[in-house]
Amino acid sequence: VFVICRWVQREEGAYDKDKVNGLLRDCVAKIKDMNDSPTEDYPAGPCVSLMSALVDLLETVGDKTSLEEAKNMMGELVVEDPVRRKYWHKRQSTVLVLLGKVSE
Repeated sequence: VFVICRWVQREEGAYDKDKVNGLLRDCVAKIKDMNDSPTEDYPAGPCVSLMSALVDLLETVGDKTSLEEAKNMMGELVVEDPVRRKYWHKRQSTVLVLLGKVSE
């Protein structure tokens, strides 16, 4: 995410929030497509690495819809990623606080 923001700064000469959010939303769409399009090398089923990346991007977008989606996905990660279950619970509580602050 930081790399995307720096790239926009370098290309545009300034931080353009709309441009960054557009790029983030493009990344979200690509990751969702990767997760929904299994191949022989990457079979169907949850991929916690992709889900984790998607959660990070959705949280960075930061609007109410994205935060709700991130919160729901963290609930899935609690089940799919048992090693980091406590981590995902903590992240969920953080997103709940953010949702209380966001107005749309």
